[in-house]
Amino acid sequence: MKNLLYYTLTIFLLASAFGCKDNFDAEGMAPGVLSIATPGLKKIVSYDVGETYSEPIWISVGGLENGDSKVLFTIQPELLDSLNDFEGKNFEILPESCYSLSDEPVVIPAGESNVQINLEYYPEEILKYQAYGDEKFVLPIVMKELDGFSIVDGRNEMFLNFVVSEPKVRILNAGMYEIDVTADNLSSMDVALGVEFTNKWDIHINLNVSQELVDAYNTDNGTFYSLLPETMYTAPESIDLPNGTKEVIAAYQLHKDKIMPGNYMMPFKIASLESSLDGEPTDVIKIEEDDELYYTFSLMGDLLPKAAWTIESFTTQEPAEGQWGNGGLAIHLIDDNPRTFWHSAWAGGSDPLPYQITIDMAKECLISQIEVLPRGGSTNNPIYLLDFETSIDGQNWEFVGRFDFENTTEPLVYAVKATQARYIRMIVPDSGGNQTIAAIRELSAYGKEL
Repeated sequence: MKNLLYYTLTIFLLASAFGCKDNFDAEGMAPGVLSIATPGLKKIVSYDVGETYSEPIWISVGGLENGDSKVLFTIQPELLDSLNDFEGKNFEILPESCYSLSDEPVVIPAGESNVQINLEYYPEEILKYQAYGDEKFVLPIVMKELDGFSIVDGRNEMFLNFVVSEPKVRILNAGMYEIDVTADNLSSMDVALGVEFTNKWDIHINLNVSQELVDAYNTDNGTFYSLLPETMYTAPESIDLPNGTKEVIAAYQLHKDKIMPGNYMMPFKIASLESSLDGEPTDVIKIEEDDELYYTFSLMGDLLPKAAWTIESFTTQEPAEGQWGNGGLAIHLIDDNPRTFWHSAWAGGSDPLPYQITIDMAKECLISQIEVLPRGGSTNNPIYLLDFETSIDGQNWEFVGRFDFENTTEPLVYAVKATQARYIRMIVPDSGGNQTIAAIRELSAYGKEL
């Protein structure tokens, strides 16, 4: 029956859109009907900014008849039980001190297709009974017909759920974005900052762009990004959200000609703000501390020549592999010959993990990516993890990445933390399922000679 009424109402509303004349003969046609435009449960969000909020309640008129109608809006607390049962909630009735709704009849003049009334409510008062973000209170509102058109069955009740939020400045485009730094239209890393309420304040915003944010992301996600150096971009001089505006774009201009090979991250988080109202400092506006924005990109470096590379040290190798032309020595890791490979010792017993091979590149370079070519095929090569370290002096080492290893015939390219170094150390760690059998055909590095 309800579906039939809704279908009939739709026909009435479409028919009314044709602008019926006052003297249109509606005899024998379906009568006029009324309904709440948005019945059911509705969550409304307001902000603790010292204002009274107004929620519009729309009455829709359908049908072909023309005439005045009169309705009355009332609060029906007893409807909460059925709502809670249906929603599986424990809503409570909104205290009377928190809102204002007229108890006077509402007249709907002939010829009007929509009529609006307003419910006023007071966020500061609501916060006396619930905390920020709570969804505790509901106001069950019922529209009753007094005169004129009848109300469509099932469309005379609405339930307003009140949520009061703390006024905060947010990063509106928070998330993770990868930049194509080779694109011709490369321009800026935009940070959209704003508020979701009417802004009466002058707000100055300070952003945190730090290595600590990059380190935290790397730790949580197993990545090895480097913080984008300041030489590769220009930050805006000031970030301000003036009175009367709700959004501002802070554009960090990239310098394409200065971008070096590497795997970079530009993290953004709101560090602090200052707000004032009519020139007087205030502490009303807060920071959304959970909002974080990350721009990332990887720029492949040049393949670094290995003619001058030497093996500085190693923990294991297998000379016996040489009898089959496989090499087996540590030097075969960097001989630019994919037919040879380094192999861990097996003749007479294996060496204990971890295995290390230290390479001297003979000069300092920027290292952006490291590539290894596994032995591949059906060979027994149970390496699961590889670690890499770099050093300028061969004494002080920086960890630049841990990566999964697969014994494939294709090269594995690892986006290590971009560093300046003369030495590279490859490690087969004593963890992650690694065993005392290991073989790799070739190790290469990408970046830029300095």
